[in-house]
Amino acid sequence: MHYSLRDQEGEISFCAYNTGIGWRQLVEKMHMTATLTKWYDERGRHEIFAGDKRVSIGKPEHTLALKDELVTTDVQHDLDQLGVAKNAREEKMRARDAEMAKLYRKHVLQEPEGAELITLSAITPALKPRADRPERDETEVDSFGD
Repeated sequence: MHYSLRDQEGEISFCAYNTGIGWRQLVEKMHMTATLTKWYDERGRHEIFAGDKRVSIGKPEHTLALKDELVTTDVQHDLDQLGVAKNAREEKMRARDAEMAKLYRKHVLQEPEGAELITLSAITPALKPRADRPERDETEVDSFGD
């Protein structure tokens, strides 16, 4: 089935308009009135309404003050020490690495699904009996009904 679009330049197929070599972008640029930045420069920002009530935008200037010596001299290390991603890219890379490690364990090492690795540091040694604590009597005790 063939679809076509009709605009000021004539008739063009739907596929050519959407997947052609930038045809859609050309048509949109030709009919674009202004960029948002240019619009704001020429006409100012428009009013904002919420629930039929005017909402104040406030001042466009900010009062945030940054201390140059803290911003420019040293790299932030606290997130690295906590193992927290500093940005979305790093977050995605960590998620991808975790997924790749999971696939590696499954397909290359052929570990069963859900098998968790136990680190040696997680294993604690057994408690040795102390002199002030008597050894437990491990004799079997019968219960009623046996």
